[in-house]
Amino acid sequence: MTRELSRSGLLAEQLTLHGKRVVLRPIEPGDYDFILNLSTSSRITYRWRTRGTTPSPPDFQVMLWRGVLCQFLIERAGDGEPLGLISAYNADFRNQTVYLAILMRDHRGGAIWTFDAIVLFLNYLFANFNLRKIYAETSELSSWTFASGAGRYFEVEGTLREHEYYGGRYWDTYVLAFWRESCEALLEKLLPTLVATPRTGPPPRRRTGTESPGTAPRDTE
Repeated sequence: MTRELSRSGLLAEQLTLHGKRVVLRPIEPGDYDFILNLSTSSRITYRWRTRGTTPSPPDFQVMLWRGVLCQFLIERAGDGEPLGLISAYNADFRNQTVYLAILMRDHRGGAIWTFDAIVLFLNYLFANFNLRKIYAETSELSSWTFASGAGRYFEVEGTLREHEYYGGRYWDTYVLAFWRESCEALLEKLLPTLVATPRTGPPPRRRTGTESPGTAPRDTE
């Protein structure tokens, strides 16, 4: 019991969206162009919610918020450069589950930024909501980016065989699950190394969100 109370207290104390490398912040109207351009990039649209379609800006905004519990823009901590989007959607509070999706630009440092964003977001979700586990779906096309975490950070709970069509063939979709009990033990160790220490002076310059999103985003949905 003492260990459980100690762990809960540590997670509550470090409930922050400001990491040393990435910051999660609420989405603002000026961010929509960045998210739309990223979501409809030719390198990712077939794996993201747009699934190859090109929705109008108003339709995209409706789609972006449909079924969402909470979501944040991911920024680089050093200069406020927008990196991606992380969302929790399709919450089922009767069964205490929710789905997680992340959409990231792909450039140097992308893997560690993705990892940091997911850790901060998992801590936020488990601290704020009574959830047993958090699901994520990833295509066989992009699952290699998460393979190293299987059995350590999450469990692969299911495989939808030949579920997605792209490039002349069907691909599997994997259902991943982050369990609260396992995640809390990991967060207890990870958070002290990822959370930013308080700083003084002016905040980093925030990008407008309308700049080029770069190439080859990563995703889970």
